[in-house]
Amino acid sequence: MRYALHQGDGILVITGPPGTGKTMLVECFCAELQSDNIAIANLVSTRLSGDEVLSMTAYEFGLDPFNKDKATILHELKHLLSHRSCAVLIIDEAQNLPETALEELCMLSNLKSGSRQLIQIFWSGRRVSINFCMFQAWSNCTSA
Repeated sequence: MRYALHQGDGILVITGPPGTGKTMLVECFCAELQSDNIAIANLVSTRLSGDEVLSMTAYEFGLDPFNKDKATILHELKHLLSHRSCAVLIIDEAQNLPETALEELCMLSNLKSGSRQLIQIFWSGRRVSINFCMFQAWSNCTSA
């Protein structure tokens, strides 16, 4: 996970059957990152709409997304993340995300400052479900 973080490629997928320690691995990784002064947002409630995922992401990064439109939230998020050396959005139980949420995450994964990727997204979930969801979302994202 640390290697993927330092590579800055944008997306890391952690899959496995229930009970194999994915959540514990993510929690240990987050605790390790706390000491590195890296901005971390951890979404564990993934039955959210696209707008809710965007708002929760902004909130988890310390912004106040309430009563703001999408453009304002994205502008504030981009501004905040451009002043950080590294930012990680961790999504646990990612297989539960609806398509609208996946589309928003795809958009977030494209946030850049110059050539630097502003946010890295780490997905954690069950193998079969997450692979299918991600394949659909990212193929739609990259073909648009």
